[in-house]
Amino acid sequence: MSRLLTAGLTPETTMSHPPAERTATAVPQRARRDDGSILPLVLIFFLIIGLTVGATLTFASTVMQNRPPINERNARVEAVRSAMRMAIQFQRDRGVADCFQNTETFTFNPGTTEEVTAVVNCSIGPAAELSNNYFREGGDAFALITVNRDGAAQPVVGAEPGALGGYPAPYKVIEGNAFIAGGDVTLLTLPTERRGDDVLIGNQTGGAASEILMTRLGGPRYTTDLGPVTCDDAAVRAYLPDNATDHTGQAHSNSLVCTDLEWTERAGVRDGGTDWTYPALPNIPANRRPAFVPRDFGTGDDGRPCFVVFPGRHDAALVFDQDANYYLPSGLYHLSQPMTITNGATVVAGQGRQLGCEVDSTVLLDDDTKANEASSVTGLGATFLLDGDARIDLGDGELYVNRRISTPSTRGSEGVAIRTVQTAAVDDAVRVIPEDQVVTGIDSDGDRILQAASSYSITNDLAQVVSYTGLNNSADGSSRLVDIDFRGGTHANTFQADGLVFVPQGEFAVAADDGAYSFHIDGGVVTSRLDLDVSAMPAAPEDWYVGVDASPLLRRVELEAEATIDGKTARSVAVFQVNSVGQYAINSWVIDPDGSTGGWTGGGSGTTAPTTTTAPTTTTTTTTVAPTTTTTTTTVPASSSTTTTTTTTTTTTIPGPTPCADPSQWAVSYWDNTELTGDPIDYACRSSVDEDWGAGGPAGTGGNNFSVRYEKAVDFAEAGTYRFTVGANDGQRLWVDGALVYDRWSDQAFQTDTVDVVLTAGTHQIRTEHYEGVGTAQVFLDWQRVGDLPCAADDDQWFGRYHDGTALSNEQFSRFEDESALNTNWGNGSPDQPSLGNNQFSIEWTRTFNFPEPGTYRFTVGGDDGTRLWVNGTRVINDWSDHGYRTRTAEVEIEDHCQVQLELHFYENGGQARISYDWERID
Repeated sequence: MSRLLTAGLTPETTMSHPPAERTATAVPQRARRDDGSILPLVLIFFLIIGLTVGATLTFASTVMQNRPPINERNARVEAVRSAMRMAIQFQRDRGVADCFQNTETFTFNPGTTEEVTAVVNCSIGPAAELSNNYFREGGDAFALITVNRDGAAQPVVGAEPGALGGYPAPYKVIEGNAFIAGGDVTLLTLPTERRGDDVLIGNQTGGAASEILMTRLGGPRYTTDLGPVTCDDAAVRAYLPDNATDHTGQAHSNSLVCTDLEWTERAGVRDGGTDWTYPALPNIPANRRPAFVPRDFGTGDDGRPCFVVFPGRHDAALVFDQDANYYLPSGLYHLSQPMTITNGATVVAGQGRQLGCEVDSTVLLDDDTKANEASSVTGLGATFLLDGDARIDLGDGELYVNRRISTPSTRGSEGVAIRTVQTAAVDDAVRVIPEDQVVTGIDSDGDRILQAASSYSITNDLAQVVSYTGLNNSADGSSRLVDIDFRGGTHANTFQADGLVFVPQGEFAVAADDGAYSFHIDGGVVTSRLDLDVSAMPAAPEDWYVGVDASPLLRRVELEAEATIDGKTARSVAVFQVNSVGQYAINSWVIDPDGSTGGWTGGGSGTTAPTTTTAPTTTTTTTTVAPTTTTTTTTVPASSSTTTTTTTTTTTTIPGPTPCADPSQWAVSYWDNTELTGDPIDYACRSSVDEDWGAGGPAGTGGNNFSVRYEKAVDFAEAGTYRFTVGANDGQRLWVDGALVYDRWSDQAFQTDTVDVVLTAGTHQIRTEHYEGVGTAQVFLDWQRVGDLPCAADDDQWFGRYHDGTALSNEQFSRFEDESALNTNWGNGSPDQPSLGNNQFSIEWTRTFNFPEPGTYRFTVGGDDGTRLWVNGTRVINDWSDHGYRTRTAEVEIEDHCQVQLELHFYENGGQARISYDWERID
């Protein structure tokens, strides 16, 4: 099958014509997204994020961007690139059934001197290797769990009844099973009170019946106007009818089951058996962000501004209050203060179903992205962790939380949209909430290692101690931890959570009085009470969903493309995942102009790659930021006098004096007030920031109540960590490249503090400000280099998955292991008898690793039988066949030595079994 096409095809153009007529047109894209080849976009994305081959889903628009036309110099490269983009699009449309074509031929620029043909071969892997979703297929998690069993609080409430006891409020359907831990089931008669029987558990209007569990407590707990009742009482069944008709004439077909279980025994997931796993917390995000500083990323596709806020621990309130787009890259958002969305703001958290004004890869490629920000972007999708005084308030605006797909190091966040933190157990007559536990690893049996959140803390790369503190604002369960209020808004209003909303400490509330909104939760809700004060359903029926979606079937696909001109071949290999609803994500995409890129030899239909592969020409892309940008702005406590500040504030340029004729001097401005307001009264040039005015001050200031600003562009010869020493009597602030890194703006005696800032080599803008109240006046600033650029913490162990058979399927167990596991001679045995057979087993090891420095490294892998090694997503060794023990080597140029992604595969197929792995720097 052959297709005649012109380069630069976009997905929209592709699908708008019959197959035989598909031609390309150039569709303009926003300038920031058209920064060159798709190769560095995808490679950088997966180098930095550390996204493994777990199941990750995203839209085609993250990779299909407008590209330059084919020309004589790069015809074959553009051919394989364009062919690959189209093949990915066609495979997405094909879905999980099989390859869209085993072999496909694309012809570009037909009838011209630049005509070139590219051939694409497809291999599709078994779905069993790829299923990694939080909710397994079938979706039997509960759509609703309420935890408060206080007789004075209803578990589920709906809208206000109308006059004279009428019930005009619409029925709010919750699709799926529910667990009602208890509460007031009063049969209300007063029209001024609210009730819950306009909330339908399950589709009781003729759809599939649902099961409603209710805890059977020891003694009367529920109160009606007829007196106390138990779970089995008829009054309870009138509130949650069982195969009956309620007082409005609405037929119900659910089964109400009184149980001795607590809700905690059915919260979480059930993985293939009958046991349910209570959700655990993920590891604490290491990066602290004490200031809310959205990064300006230009203009979105809708013409509104686009701002970016990075993952980590946010110690300041998040206030999204502009009629603008905000994109929160994939990762964990650990909030200790409230998050508010209003004034028409659109917030998209994580990459996935809903496309934001940016995507992870382009954010990470931006020159202004700091190293600590880049290292915080992990996995795919987002999770909000509510700690301390945190809550989420959504009024006039939109919030989309894309489904979190995590890596082994972030387990606990997978499939969770919003999660509260509980560091002390609650067990009383009102509520039962266990103390949360944190997933800290996998033991030798493949089970999760859990640690109590109350005792769990970490020290990040900057020697700061970070810990979970526990929610403070909902001691009795009455606080609204998630408050969605669409009443009175003037913009499009949406709440969409592609995952579990787990807030058992407080209420989840929704209010709406017209149909101009969309409300969608597909991972279920766990809450103290569900308050649906909704008097009007959305105008479009599909804009209301509360339930649990089943996970789609996944496939892993490899595409190999080749284009040959004048005897020279360019080759490209892309590995990606596609699911049954047309979503997909690129795992790796490599283009080699000289045709040496190696593919995989995975099973399935289609062709397989050659068994002999030379090393690719490049294996990594450096992520060093531009010389005028700091890679992080964080301080380390050095003594009791050191102030700790972590911020990434970007400020507008402040007008200053004409730069000094000698660029090595500071340009200084003086004011006769303490707030640097109005026009300066004088300017000067100084060789240093080291002034001691005693009881006086600069000329014209009167000696008291003045302020001064020092500014200079400084050339830093070496990249590294620089320690700035500041001192003042009274207040002082320090900016580096527009980011506020030190702020002590208060009256004080003179003392010095230090602040560490990581800088790239090159020119950086330094600014410090000082004010003097009364008394003596003094200000000081200096710095020195104290260390190299730090790497974010890597994995201290390998993570291994062990499988029966040689195909890396049928996983039996997984565990973390030290280097010795990759240098083992099992002889005639196996790693874990009798779980694995002696003669047929296979293993996957993965790890992020910080090499000592950039350079050329030789990797040596030995095996009996097959071995394969990937470095940063590129396969560099492929010895995947039956043989006696032998070694293979590959020399790889590693430009960015931090967070290098390593993956080693091994299989044994009879006889002796042995594996070895080593590396050395050779340049």
